[in-house]
Amino acid sequence: MGRSPIAVRAISAEERAVLERALQYAPADGADLPSLDQLDSLQVVGKCQCGCASVDFQHLKSGEIADVVADAIGETRAGERVGIIVFALGGNFQGLEIVGYSDNPVPLPVPSTVRGWDGQGAA
Repeated sequence: MGRSPIAVRAISAEERAVLERALQYAPADGADLPSLDQLDSLQVVGKCQCGCASVDFQHLKSGEIADVVADAIGETRAGERVGIIVFALGGNFQGLEIVGYSDNPVPLPVPSTVRGWDGQGAA
């Protein structure tokens, strides 16, 4: 899906919690993780046009490709399983992608359910 620019806002507490757990329990092998000090000042600058909870922290320029720094799974409040991918570019967090497996746009997962695909971090 495409991205829509939005009025810039601070990262929400729930977005931050999902991001932190994904980084803690499912960092990508060999990924160069950005400093977690950035989390306090992250700004959301875009969102997915499909209506899901995916957000961008910086816009990609033509030809830029962000790196996957975490790849996790979790469940929404309705019990739907979702994928969580954290992207970074140039040492900065670029985006938080929430991947649904149905035809409906998905909300953020419950932060406490975010874990690695291997089950690490499961409550």
